[in-house]
Amino acid sequence: MRSGTDNPLLEIVLHSGDDYVLEAFREYLRELDVAVNLDRRIQVQSLCFVPVKVPTALHEEMAKFFISARCSRDAVASAASAGTVVRSHPVVDNDVL
Repeated sequence: MRSGTDNPLLEIVLHSGDDYVLEAFREYLRELDVAVNLDRRIQVQSLCFVPVKVPTALHEEMAKFFISARCSRDAVASAASAGTVVRSHPVVDNDVL
């Protein structure tokens, strides 16, 4: 992501607006010392759009919330042992940047 600041405004999309998901996300960001105002979120059916400023140095750490929320360690280990490629970073198309 290109930005002129080390603390860019991001739009995080959660695939659930359930209270427990929002509170887990807020708590995770609190552990990273990142404030999030969930009152500014926009809910569209099952998608929840949350604006938050996250220092670029913490982008990868923040992404771990989504990895841990989606799969357990056993699922990742099982996929790896089956020969499935498990990526820790998304593939980025440089033409879009």
